[in-house]
Amino acid sequence: MTTNTKTIIGSPDTIPSSIPDGYVLAWDSGSNEWEPRTPEFGPTGATGPTGPTGDTGPVGQTGPTGPTGITGPTGPQGPTGTTGDTGPTGPTGVTGPTGPTGPTGPTGPTGPTGPTGTVTSGSVSGDLSGNLPNPTVVGIQTYPVNSLAPVDGYTFVWSGLDGYWIPRLTYPHQINYVAFANITSTASSTFVNAGNIEFDPALLYPTRSQGSRTIKLRVIAETTGPQMTIQLYNVTSAAVVTGSTLTTSSVAAVTLTTNDLTANLSNLNAIYQIQIKMAAGGASDQVTLDLAKLQVDYT
Repeated sequence: MTTNTKTIIGSPDTIPSSIPDGYVLAWDSGSNEWEPRTPEFGPTGATGPTGPTGDTGPVGQTGPTGPTGITGPTGPQGPTGTTGDTGPTGPTGVTGPTGPTGPTGPTGPTGPTGPTGTVTSGSVSGDLSGNLPNPTVVGIQTYPVNSLAPVDGYTFVWSGLDGYWIPRLTYPHQINYVAFANITSTASSTFVNAGNIEFDPALLYPTRSQGSRTIKLRVIAETTGPQMTIQLYNVTSAAVVTGSTLTTSSVAAVTLTTNDLTANLSNLNAIYQIQIKMAAGGASDQVTLDLAKLQVDYT
């Protein structure tokens, strides 16, 4: 057996510290030694015949589930199924708003007139009093009527003093006699005549009704002094009418009215004076009477 004495591997300084996996030893004729090299391959030869199929290896483990794929397109609609059973009736809904009123229909023909009714009993009210069929008239449009029996020639006259219609002769119920043309003033502490009030008996009593009557004295007065005193004076009898004295200390106009007085308004005895005085005060003070009237009750 012949032994090759050629150097197998180069000198130690050329030997690599490690040989990469897969290297082969190749003869280097230049250095006359074997060197580890990458294998050099020649051209690929023709493919050899296929070898027999080997036995099937064991089944490997199932790999992890992959991610869900994207949703595919919707398929065509299937056929309509059979109608199900009717469900229970739901609750009643709220009532809707009332619709608009329809147009008014044509007026029907007038029916025949019924028989006249008869009222024979029952109480009455308003301007009537009592019971049917014989009520009593006690007012005219809610204004009361006096029950005084009338005399021939009387008419209904409204009495503002009494507040009702009363039968009487048609002469004035209130007589306003302005007893002076101008405002009457005085600073006197004794009574002075502010003016006369004269009654015409022919005007007041066109019939036999004469004599004493109830009257009221009304005056409008004002004063700059401490007090004014007013009285009604009967000229014929030269006496002050009882209860006619009025007093005021108002610096503004004030209306004063007496209580009921009795005056004799017969012929030759129908003249009265309105007298005034200033009870006290200074030289520059005075009292003033603006208007006077007598209100006569003719009943």
